[in-house]
Amino acid sequence: MRNNISKIKELLLIEPLNQGEIAARVELSQPQVSNYLRNNPDVFLRTGSARATRYYLRRVVFGEHSWPVYRVTAQGNAEHFADLHCVYPSGFVTYLHKTHSWEHHDSLPWWMADMRPQGFMGRSLARQLSAEMPDLAPDPRDWSDIDTLRMLTTHPQDGIGNLLIGRTAYELWLNETTQTVVQQADLPQLAEHAMAGWFGGSSAGGEQPKFACSLTEAGNHCLVKFTAPLTATNANATRWADLLIAEHTALTILHNAGIVAARSEPVRLEQNGTTRQFLIVQRFDREGAGGRRGIVSLRMLDAEFVGSHSQRWPVIAGQLAAQNVIKEDDLPAIQLLFCFGRLIANSDMHAGNLSFLHEGTRPLWLAPAYDMLPMAYAPNSNGDMRQGEAPLTIDSDLDGTTWRQALTLALLFWEKLAAQPDLSDAFRTIAQQMQAHLQGEITQKIMRMA
Repeated sequence: MRNNISKIKELLLIEPLNQGEIAARVELSQPQVSNYLRNNPDVFLRTGSARATRYYLRRVVFGEHSWPVYRVTAQGNAEHFADLHCVYPSGFVTYLHKTHSWEHHDSLPWWMADMRPQGFMGRSLARQLSAEMPDLAPDPRDWSDIDTLRMLTTHPQDGIGNLLIGRTAYELWLNETTQTVVQQADLPQLAEHAMAGWFGGSSAGGEQPKFACSLTEAGNHCLVKFTAPLTATNANATRWADLLIAEHTALTILHNAGIVAARSEPVRLEQNGTTRQFLIVQRFDREGAGGRRGIVSLRMLDAEFVGSHSQRWPVIAGQLAAQNVIKEDDLPAIQLLFCFGRLIANSDMHAGNLSFLHEGTRPLWLAPAYDMLPMAYAPNSNGDMRQGEAPLTIDSDLDGTTWRQALTLALLFWEKLAAQPDLSDAFRTIAQQMQAHLQGEITQKIMRMA
């Protein structure tokens, strides 16, 4: 019997098979194979039903081969959303309870892939965990899917979205006490802690230094971005302060125009002679004191359903809407956001900077806009910064009506930004130059578009 089980395991190491295929290859009767498969559920995973039934060989990693996946609702209650199984020859199999469906994924499922640690906060977390687990790389970009799964199941933190992976994460969430609420006056100290390696509790991406907290003045869950100390000799810190102010200005203009955008507040605080610029951004994956919302980035939706690897939001979104992955009604807003970003010199509109809310079914709908700022003016890796006008791209395949709507908002953006009292004189000049640039040849071109 043991020899026959070994033969079946060797087959399933290569590919999943149905019962008849297994029986033919190991030269056993189907009833015999059925007994082996049924009596060894910790070795073999049965998926599907009827003619779609397939068997996988389970893969054991850090002592486990499967994990329940819980979803926290906007009301703060948990639901058993799915089961995640690690299998051979590669990847994962999921069972979704709501649709009673099985799916195989080459990597972590698309609906949890954004939970990977990334950016400034991800590196802080990875360094902390690497000190506890020496076999874990200190840079999350070097992590495998199994490394990420290990983190999500053993050190879940207050991750992005609304999923809890495994019993440990679920029990930690269930038994957690009320999160400590801080005040704005505490932000300088928290920034010092973050720069010293404190994690701060979210898997939110982006290279801008930030931490997560619950803030009294903002009404609970926030991401707080911050600069290095502002001094007369630190031009890079001053530029990042200008950009945080610009981000708030952009988000406010979008919100006032009826486009869903993250709510934010810029604050400049001094402590012990050190001044920093902060931008407090309310988390839209949190609802009230304990509710959560699922989030999936455009990048992960592209990888799963399209595979375009395009960096242009409207192109990817159009193909996703055609498959009913996202709401078709959101396409005009996505196009407007993209055109607005072009006109405010946002050179960093990659597919990770647009996301969708996911409540367990499709289509997904557009999440509030975030990370919308003139990144063409950000310091590069050498510390160099652009001065003067930034080149702007006008995509001719997007209609003139959308461009004219975006132009109105972008002109207002540069005007409002130039009037911000905490903006540096150098960036105020840039804002005025960009406003004039838009009013000139850019307006002429857009007004001629069909």
